Amino acid sequence: MSECIEWATGTNTSGYCQMRVGDGRLMLVHRLVWMQDNGHTDLEICHTCDNRRCINIDHLYAGTHAQNMRDMTKRNRLGGVTLANTKKKACPQGHEYDRVYGGKRYCSTCMKRRDAVRKGYAA
Repeated sequence: MSECIEWATGTNTSGYCQMRVGDGRLMLVHRLVWMQDNGHTDLEICHTCDNRRCINIDHLYAGTHAQNMRDMTKRNRLGGVTLANTKKKACPQGHEYDRVYGGKRYCSTCMKRRDAVRKGYAA
């Protein structure tokens, strides 16, 4: 792989480079680089190099949020609470996670209980 090209200034609190565009909005620089070469996309622009400051077009790809999260997990780029949560096998009540909804894991026991409470069937 070619070397990273790092943007020198203007990072946000997450370490991604940003700059103001013509209408005054802040945009991520790696997204602007991608759009310049490939046009607009609603997908996320992801790094293959794990370097948030990198703007090398060869290190970027368009993908869904789920693809980006799988990529981050596979390469151990998640940290802190997020990484710890991916390793949990059970909900806080001890039930096994057996459902995925909206990209989050749930246990069916707690989902049924929560739905019953919302509908007024249980207290």
